[in-house]
Amino acid sequence: MASNKKDHVLSFYLNKETPSIVKAEGVYLYDDRDNRIIDASGGAIVCSIGHGVKEVTDAVTKQMEKVAFVFRRAFSTPALEEAAAKVCETTNGDMDRVFFVSGGSEATETAIKLARKYHIDNGNPVATTVVCRVIDYIKEHNLIERCAEIGEYLGRQLQTLCSHPTVGDVRGRGLQWGVEFVRDKETKESLDPQIHFSQQIQDEALLRGVHIESSSGCNRGQAGDTIIFGPPFIITKTQIDDLITVIDETITCVEKKAGF
Repeated sequence: MASNKKDHVLSFYLNKETPSIVKAEGVYLYDDRDNRIIDASGGAIVCSIGHGVKEVTDAVTKQMEKVAFVFRRAFSTPALEEAAAKVCETTNGDMDRVFFVSGGSEATETAIKLARKYHIDNGNPVATTVVCRVIDYIKEHNLIERCAEIGEYLGRQLQTLCSHPTVGDVRGRGLQWGVEFVRDKETKESLDPQIHFSQQIQDEALLRGVHIESSSGCNRGQAGDTIIFGPPFIITKTQIDDLITVIDETITCVEKKAGF
């Protein structure tokens, strides 16, 4: 599914190519070979409102025409102030200050610095504009309520996978769910980590048009295989049915390879 031209990118996987995505819309990704992929993990559970939302891209364009970047230690921006206020509002008063970072690792590092009394910095105006518009979009379209409703449907459909001999547990809430694979459903004995079962599920599902995130080491960091679902809040029941069909077929295929 990946392009054959020379690649200069140091990728996460050094021994395989990954699809080149040229377009994204709603819950779908499209690669450079016209394959359509259901983004069942919402990126890495970050694309909550779906891909290609015009209201967000319009807001970003307007902000970039004003100011795209300022050094956050020296300046603040209206976009930053608005984003911080909106985030605090969502906590019902439990938070009254926000420090914006780019991801989980930076958040952890920043928390350590704050604990050691380092001086609080400010966020990028384009990124904070996105924060504002995404929060507004979620409220305008009642996506939190929809997430709870459609999440129940996703959970029920995922439970049908329990008929497989390797599916030991299905658990989750809203639109974030996990499926755990085991060697023995009675004892919950983990699969041999050397066969990389969950990674095989991820790879095979992608070939069939569904992207999911695999995870290993859930059993005390030594073993354990899971796949993670976190699709955009806009996903429909029909799209859920489509991805469940693919995952069901994928598990059957990988189980046969593993001798189940």
